[in-house]
Amino acid sequence: MFSKQFQQLISALLRATQKGEIRWEDAKGARDLFRVAFRGGSVVVGRRDDQCDLIVLNSSGQVAEGVSVDPTDPQEDIDLLFELWEAARRSARSTDQTISDILKQLGGS
Repeated sequence: MFSKQFQQLISALLRATQKGEIRWEDAKGARDLFRVAFRGGSVVVGRRDDQCDLIVLNSSGQVAEGVSVDPTDPQEDIDLLFELWEAARRSARSTDQTISDILKQLGGS
């Protein structure tokens, strides 16, 4: 079970990502790992099979805290973290813009 603070952080990151207020990028040298930077640190979200992790790094790049989904976690916590990972992936890879551009070329809207 995630702490209340981590639930708030994940929800705020998801909201900001969906609104386009923050832009994620691919983490260098890692597959399915995405990073967003802030003045005081950064956040990394990653996925391996059925595992999803969120890591908060301080301004020196050291791990300040992290959470991982666990099969015993409440389903809402699991779903929230996987939804953030999906939103981060779509942001980093410009998924919506890419699909929109392709549709325009095909004469769609």
